[in-house]
Amino acid sequence: MSDTQHRVRPRRVVALGYQGFANVGDEAILTGIETLLGDQPVTVIAIVCGPTPQTVVAFPAARRISSPRLLPTAAALRALWKADGLILSGGGLIQDYWMSVMLRYLAWIVLARALGKHVVWVGVGVGPLRRRSARVIARLSARLSTLALVRDPLSLDLIGGARAGVGVVPDPALFNSSPSHVEDRGNELPIIVRGPAPSATGEAGSLADIVVDLCVAARQRGWHPVLLTMAAHMDAAFVAEIRVAAARREEDVEIKELGPSPAAAIERLAGSHGSVAVRLHGLLLSAVAGVPCVPVAYDAKVRSAAVELGIGDLVVDPTAMTAEGVLDRLEMATTDARRAWLEDGVQNLRDRMPEVAAMVLAALGGAR
Repeated sequence: MSDTQHRVRPRRVVALGYQGFANVGDEAILTGIETLLGDQPVTVIAIVCGPTPQTVVAFPAARRISSPRLLPTAAALRALWKADGLILSGGGLIQDYWMSVMLRYLAWIVLARALGKHVVWVGVGVGPLRRRSARVIARLSARLSTLALVRDPLSLDLIGGARAGVGVVPDPALFNSSPSHVEDRGNELPIIVRGPAPSATGEAGSLADIVVDLCVAARQRGWHPVLLTMAAHMDAAFVAEIRVAAARREEDVEIKELGPSPAAAIERLAGSHGSVAVRLHGLLLSAVAGVPCVPVAYDAKVRSAAVELGIGDLVVDPTAMTAEGVLDRLEMATTDARRAWLEDGVQNLRDRMPEVAAMVLAALGGAR
């Protein structure tokens, strides 16, 4: 048999997710998938992304197709026509804060299947689903897909539980590489903030007060608190609330953006003695950076990720959150034993990469 006959043609795919919106957490999902597929015969030929395609750093050779509302465009459909499959690239894609978002992803899945293409979810988050109709759409979306890999057990339950073609895998952000260079940041305490969920925007003022309390209490314990945001303009309203709360108490707060790239974000976190995260991917990128983190569980997905990492007992309930309680947990998190435990937790999840990559390749039809 000739070398030509032995040659493998990579599977060509289009990636679709919440990339291109200047959210470093979502970009970390796609760079994690890039690492996951690094040794596989899979080529991402195009990425359908939001209005800032320059913030998408993964798969640099892939074409960026900007679609501000992530709707199927003529250019995106042409790319999908040339591809073997569609990858939904993780993140909280299937949720009913905005029903139109769910319908958008369902439309993509239906179009891909109508074109005879495989559809693979990689670490997708499902929920919240507060409406019966939303649960029906979520289960239909999963059943129409070739392979639905979700990121937590609750997501699995919401699409009908484990069965052939459905399973739970680590959030792809955990597949990013740890930094090769670590700058000692001494007593700096990164506090990764976000506003309340869309269903609880009225709580932004009280959450901002607690964040300022945390900064004040951290200084009293010898920390240098720095507030970090992950979603640029989407965090702007909550940042404004924090500034108002700080000004009311005549306190200074230092606020910076984390990023812009996932690698830069991980490097920025590395070297800190510990962190506090009011974002899921703040927790995950801290873990990749080797930084013990106290997670604030504004959503069940945060608690689930913390349990997977072996730090479930450090989770803070936002409804009972106090500055002193967070800092007490931080003292627990930053012991040498806890650091070793966290490293083991991250490595155990990263060890699943070959298994997950093989599942994705098989669902895309294997290599031809």
